[in-house]
Amino acid sequence: MKNKHTYPALLVALFLHCTMVSFGKQASKSILLQNDTTTVKRYIDQAYALHQQNLDTAVFISQKALKLARKLKWEKGVAQAYYDQGWYYRCKTDFDRSIACYENALNHYTILSKSAQKKQRHSGNLGIHKTLSGIGGVYMAAGNYTKALQLQFKALKLGEKLGIDKHIVLINIAQVYFYQGKFEKAKPYFEKSLGIAKKLGDKDVILANLQNLGAMAGMQGKHQEALRYHKSVLKLAHEMNANVTVAMTLANIGTEFQYQENHDSAEYYFKNALKMCEAYGSKGDVASLNGSLGLLAISRGKFAQAEQFLMRANTLALETGSLELIKASYKDLHDFYDTAHKAEMALKSYELYIAYSDSIANSENVKLQARVEMQYEFDKKH
Repeated sequence: MKNKHTYPALLVALFLHCTMVSFGKQASKSILLQNDTTTVKRYIDQAYALHQQNLDTAVFISQKALKLARKLKWEKGVAQAYYDQGWYYRCKTDFDRSIACYENALNHYTILSKSAQKKQRHSGNLGIHKTLSGIGGVYMAAGNYTKALQLQFKALKLGEKLGIDKHIVLINIAQVYFYQGKFEKAKPYFEKSLGIAKKLGDKDVILANLQNLGAMAGMQGKHQEALRYHKSVLKLAHEMNANVTVAMTLANIGTEFQYQENHDSAEYYFKNALKMCEAYGSKGDVASLNGSLGLLAISRGKFAQAEQFLMRANTLALETGSLELIKASYKDLHDFYDTAHKAEMALKSYELYIAYSDSIANSENVKLQARVEMQYEFDKKH
């Protein structure tokens, strides 16, 4: 039996995350307050700089920024701290906390958008724009693709109104289609995002698009093309010290070697990626990699080892609440039990796989998604 990786590809999760670059001078505040807001900004910058190494540390420092910003009643600082925590919890695959933080950020950006000062209003609208896309990213990761597209198209429409470069929202929309296996719909969005990113010199988005295009090529059976993409991404990611992208790309390279039945190379890349993801603190990626190692063990006839990996993948997937990860984990457990001639366990796993598949792709969601896409196209023309 040839076992292929059924987990969602480990993509660059680029859901319009922006750091706080400039807040302007606080001319009307005391020198002490200026120093305090500077401290908030420093905490935010430190947290973001560390989040690719350790998410728990990033959350801790970001919470310090939030506490101080709230004490100062500094709306913009509070909004950004909540927004950043939404991103960090998203990376940890803690979707409930992520959405709660993003919604808090949205509330505070909405307050800013109603300010009497034009600059504050604009800042608030920019914040609403990026937060809508951030929440859409969480829903995509959780497997609610219709809700994800609703939010991404809403962000895209607001961005067009504000005159914002839309390359990040475009890649976010592409990823939704990618996760649904709608590669023909995804590709134009990836390519358009990549073109804009190249013109702007935005290396992060260039890197993300190249990684996504590589993952898509692999899933379409274009394995040599996929490896070329992944090796280019790995080189650039090392140059940029983008550790998360390095880990994800190692996993994707491992998947390509698995397709080619080069088991030793696949195991090498999977284990290195797993080590990095465990240190980083991303439960979803750890689940996915345990699944990959489990399938690899089946291919090698190491059934006891395979069951350990796949059960761990299932446990972690259930903890994340990600429908895609849960669905994939039950599919792989079914394949394992079927191969091991454990018919009762195979049937139970298959039934759960079907149940979660139906939760993701029920007919009402399909119809609603079509209406969301049509509404955006209609709004563009009128």
